[in-house]
Amino acid sequence: MLVVGVVGFIGNVLVVSFVSWKEKTLSRIERSRFVKTFNLFVRSLAISDILSTSVSLPLTCIQICFDVFQTDWTCKAVRFVNIVFPIITIHNLIVISIEKYVSLRRVPRPLSSSTVRRSIFLAWFLGCISTLSAAATFRGIRYDLNETHFTVICKYDKEYFPFRLIFLSFTAIEYIFPCIFLMIINISLIKTVWVTVKTRVSIDLNYPMRSKLRAAKIRGTLLLIVITFAFIIPYFFSTLAT
Repeated sequence: MLVVGVVGFIGNVLVVSFVSWKEKTLSRIERSRFVKTFNLFVRSLAISDILSTSVSLPLTCIQICFDVFQTDWTCKAVRFVNIVFPIITIHNLIVISIEKYVSLRRVPRPLSSSTVRRSIFLAWFLGCISTLSAAATFRGIRYDLNETHFTVICKYDKEYFPFRLIFLSFTAIEYIFPCIFLMIINISLIKTVWVTVKTRVSIDLNYPMRSKLRAAKIRGTLLLIVITFAFIIPYFFSTLAT
């Protein structure tokens, strides 16, 4: 966990730093609407990962190594922080996939930078709100070690039916259904990009600037698709396993 946290933190800080530096030296191609929205999406994903590695992982390690944050509101607060950033990342990926889908249709309808910013803010806000319901289901659960000793572990209360219903509903709404949706829409995006490459290459040969813009758009879209699958595949199967 320490290695993953350090690598994730350094890597995402470098991503944010590079995007910020790159925006100061934009070429004509890099001033396109696609590149601006791409940078917004990448920065939002990187920030959620930075917070996850700098806040969530340290608290989890502390909870594992020391008998703290196991009861009452501290238990709920730590679990909220553990859950919220992956949920925000999923919401970000949904916003990204929808924006790419509508912008690559036969009649493109790309979102403006202001709309993208509002969508990203909404993704963060809804992630925080929905995680409150999941965090409320956690409390200190007694675990008997033997006949004379027991300990208390911060976990969600499976014995209380309303809490179990809330947590299972949260898992389906925030993990399973979004992962299925993202898989479907990104497979559709792969097909769209493939058709676009085949049909537009010959057309763009006489327009070098348009060709460069389209190539940048295709590379960026494929990168976002790869990022999406790299996130949702392990999360989907780990969620089903648990």
